[in-house]
Amino acid sequence: MWRNKGFVWIETLLSVQAVLVLALVLIPLYTKILQDKKDLQAKLDHAQSLYNKLSEVVYQDSNQFPIYKKEGDGTTMIFTVDMKEPFVKGCVFWTNEKGDRERFCLYQRRKE
Repeated sequence: MWRNKGFVWIETLLSVQAVLVLALVLIPLYTKILQDKKDLQAKLDHAQSLYNKLSEVVYQDSNQFPIYKKEGDGTTMIFTVDMKEPFVKGCVFWTNEKGDRERFCLYQRRKE
């Protein structure tokens, strides 16, 4: 006959250790995923802002392409617009959550 007294002390320690190791691996990974998610959302927001700004510039009859600066969401976005026949090139620059400088550019055909 077996005498069932439950878990032995060593088995309990090993299972707790396994859970702690798993937590130590997964928590930093989860925080990195959250940070990357914020960076991607910011990139999408900046791309949308750039598209809107570029559309404004393309449908103007002016040949002046100024530099725009916009503050919001704790970041500063700098928009540059340049003529690259037959397209207008627009870029946005900002600093992401990690402190790295990022750039995103779009091209749009100039209004005929």
